[in-house]
Amino acid sequence: MQGAGFAREEVLRRLPAVEALYTERLERTLDRERMRLLLGARELVERLAARPDLEVGLLTGNWERGARSKLARFGLNAHLPFGAFGGDGIDREDLPPVAWRRAAERCGTPFAPEATLIIGDSLQDIACARAHGIPVLAVATGFVDAAVLREAEPDWLAADLHEAARVVDWLR
Repeated sequence: MQGAGFAREEVLRRLPAVEALYTERLERTLDRERMRLLLGARELVERLAARPDLEVGLLTGNWERGARSKLARFGLNAHLPFGAFGGDGIDREDLPPVAWRRAAERCGTPFAPEATLIIGDSLQDIACARAHGIPVLAVATGFVDAAVLREAEPDWLAADLHEAARVVDWLR
């Protein structure tokens, strides 16, 4: 909205209304038959969520209601019980401390950057991880070409989430 000429203060003031309109429409129009679950996503999330030594959450620029609606279409919400969402901060880089706090509330243990892994398919995901010293696995499943992701120097790069476990040993 700022790119369209709205002042930052006005954007912030209007965000709740935009969120309400967007998430209501999203929930009403999402059709699982027209959606695609990324290759390896279910297997990876279920395998990691079953491990007692890990806390698995979702960090996304999407508003929580919208992200939860998308995950619900594939029954994945139960495996991602906490997270940090677009409504928790203006910039993606604001989100890791929120996710760490929520993870610590769940398990009673604080989290450090080196004990965290961000898996993402965008340059924003890589930048978010780098801003906090978090290791990052980039997956070429989104709109960003693998060569462009590689230039951003993630710690690992995989073609998809199925390949992620072959690239990062402890994801097996």
